Amino acid sequence: MNRSCCNCGSVNMVKNGRTYYGKARGKCKDCLRQFVFEGQNQGLSQEQKRLIELLLLERISLEGICRVLDIPAYHLYRYMDELYGEVPQDLNAQVACNSESSLGAMSAKAMSCGALSASKATSNGYGWPRTGKAGK
Repeated sequence: MNRSCCNCGSVNMVKNGRTYYGKARGKCKDCLRQFVFEGQNQGLSQEQKRLIELLLLERISLEGICRVLDIPAYHLYRYMDELYGEVPQDLNAQVACNSESSLGAMSAKAMSCGALSASKATSNGYGWPRTGKAGK
């Protein structure tokens, strides 16, 4: 196997023991970087990224996406950060001007039905209409 430093690309390396999990550890003599020769964290493939995008559009839960693709959650979160970083801050959305007038019409209609004026009829604080008995 051709082993080279993942940081500087040098082949001037030495073995540097093993990890807790038994994987061979190496150390570059040029840049003094330590690393595991056969690391697991290779990132996401293009196929996995495409599937993540499709599953996000289908509104699948994040935990479900990790379970289906058999990837750690931090890979998914990192890729989602990349995706959301590409979305512009200003989406150029415009609010229609006549939405305020329709809101005013709806509130006027609700007032005429008595939905918003119920507070005048209930002064005891419990939501019950007032009775004729003032002292009890």
